[in-house]
Amino acid sequence: MYFKNLISICLFCFTPSLVFAEKPIGEEDASVESHLLFLKDTTVLLQKGDARFGVAFSMTNDEQRILTTSYSQRVFSLALSYSLGVGYGAEVFASIPVSYTNTQKYDFMFEVNEKKTSGFNNAILGVKKTLLVQNADRPELVGTLSFSSPMESESELYPKDTAMTAELTAIMSIDPVVLYTGISYMHPFGNASNSFGFRFGSAFAVNHKIAFGGELSMSKMSNEDTTLSPISTLTIRETYSASKKFSIEPSLSFGLSDNAPDTTFRLSASWSY
Repeated sequence: MYFKNLISICLFCFTPSLVFAEKPIGEEDASVESHLLFLKDTTVLLQKGDARFGVAFSMTNDEQRILTTSYSQRVFSLALSYSLGVGYGAEVFASIPVSYTNTQKYDFMFEVNEKKTSGFNNAILGVKKTLLVQNADRPELVGTLSFSSPMESESELYPKDTAMTAELTAIMSIDPVVLYTGISYMHPFGNASNSFGFRFGSAFAVNHKIAFGGELSMSKMSNEDTTLSPISTLTIRETYSASKKFSIEPSLSFGLSDNAPDTTFRLSASWSY
């Protein structure tokens, strides 16, 4: 576990510095600013009338051992998303994911119990709004308010409660580098516990088409044992802008705590029009 954490931290710290920019820092580029495209789903909002359609595939692998029993779980997800700029520095978005889960349990007698489940994840609908525009003295601030609701009342995979999530993100862009941090709060309308989240990340523009970066995120539920560490994840990703309208983003996440999934690979593509 410690070895995995060390590798993850090294990747987070040194990935941007391993890349050589093809254009001098400060040189203007009339094409897409890739260090901002890196944050297209978080803080860079669409203009009024512009829209974006996205599709994302992810594969999560997690293995745990409790006393004499080992658990292995693989989750495959496919998510469709749509965003629309509505003006006044605001953007509305929606997402519908579907997942397939394969869980295997091995006990000390080497007996294997396998369980396969599939279904729709919770649908998400929300709005993002620019609260402050970046200047020489302050970063840009973006607020997000979203609601998630179960699409299957009998689902065994996902929470059955509708939930509200609020997030505040600060971003400072100094071409070709961008730094950002965010705090979030999720409130379920049911018996589930509230949760709090924090994330920090950076991106580095190699040129007007490619950006690399990483993000460290942590979350903790309010009713969890105080001795348990927050769920911590480190993500490294690359954004490739094939054109002003189309981009591809592969990413790889590593769990830094025992209660986080071991690895998650994600590949997403988006079209703007």
